Amino acid sequence: GRVSEALRKSGGAVTIVVDAVNQLEGADGDFTHFTAEARNQDGPAAQGLEVAATASASSPAQALQWLPMTLPACIHVVLSVVPGATLDTLRARTEALVEVELSPLSAEESSEIVTNLLGMHNKLLDTAQKALLVSKPGAASPLWLAVAAEELRVFGVFETVTEKIQGLGHGVPDLMSQVFDRLERQHTLPLVRSSTCLILCSHHGLLETEMTRILASESLVAVQEGLPPPLPEQWASLVHDLDFCLQKGLSVKEGILAFFHGQAAVAVADRYVGFAGAKFEVFREAIVDHFQAVIRGRGAEKEEDSGEDDVSRAAEELPHQLRSLQVTARLRLCVSHPAIVAHLYSSDSKRVALLDLWRDAGGYDAVVPAAEGGGDPEFATQREVEERAMGLDCGSLCTEALLRDPERCQSFEVLAAVGSFLSDVAFYGAASNVLH
Repeated sequence: GRVSEALRKSGGAVTIVVDAVNQLEGADGDFTHFTAEARNQDGPAAQGLEVAATASASSPAQALQWLPMTLPACIHVVLSVVPGATLDTLRARTEALVEVELSPLSAEESSEIVTNLLGMHNKLLDTAQKALLVSKPGAASPLWLAVAAEELRVFGVFETVTEKIQGLGHGVPDLMSQVFDRLERQHTLPLVRSSTCLILCSHHGLLETEMTRILASESLVAVQEGLPPPLPEQWASLVHDLDFCLQKGLSVKEGILAFFHGQAAVAVADRYVGFAGAKFEVFREAIVDHFQAVIRGRGAEKEEDSGEDDVSRAAEELPHQLRSLQVTARLRLCVSHPAIVAHLYSSDSKRVALLDLWRDAGGYDAVVPAAEGGGDPEFATQREVEERAMGLDCGSLCTEALLRDPERCQSFEVLAAVGSFLSDVAFYGAASNVLH
């Protein structure tokens, strides 16, 4: 709305609005379908494609790895960003870009947003209460208004609404802190902490079915301060109350729980870093354990409700978690698994990610196997297997895993993808063995 209006005033063309960050991080995350969609639009070639996203540098898509340096003449990309690394990346591009700075919300715009947000739930404020709310320091921020409206929506004492408004935090961090205070009182600190930290640590969010299984795992039950895993009704209530900070829309995979704004992730990280540590190890390891079991075949074969493929979900989460944990030996074993290589090799954007993962895992500089026999190469965590893995190159691990798990790995698609990728990264001997 305000982005489109600002563009029109500056002479820009606006035709399509797409949630770029979510779609480009999806299964087919590349620029191809955007250009195809633009070509299908009626009207002159000047019509373009608006890609609207609140971006940060927290992921490859948001760091603009997906955006070509040179665009076709008929394509116009519009990015909504906040100051920081992403804006610096845009300004560093060789082609000069037009910047349109959005002014803070006016009192009238803030008032309209509050009316619309509360009206969706048949709630309203009187004139004095609304004036008090939009006079707060944070009211110039749409995010602050959205969170404030949620707090007022669930506040049940009509007689003290004015006092509630007066007590709302001045900025987004203070207001988020008040929200989590309330959530912890309603749903217990351990459950809110574990659930939000799992969302925070996930790559692009977790399915509800994955969340409930991980919350029930031994590693997380141990940090739940004696509380059992949540019952279905307890879990449903928490998800309902977290809805204000979760992603929504057609571009979000059905059933995926992920934060819609970076401020929510920052609030969770700041609040629980003292308990979880800088790398949030306990939660990342719990995610790793779940997806290792899945890809080994001991977990769920498929997430039936979502249609998600087990290897697809494991390929999204496992490398991200192991890289975040900085466990190079386990990362090398993970990104050498043929099924994961085949999945990440399935689109151009994922191939770039796979190359980055192999580089981080030492794949380019690795040597010929220095030892033979012993151990399961698949995501092993035992010290002796990890030490052995440091003497293996990724190409050898790929071929070894193919031989050890033929039923799961030796399909034509997997073999072709693994062989092609090994050739791309100059492991010609391993590539020849696989393709033959």
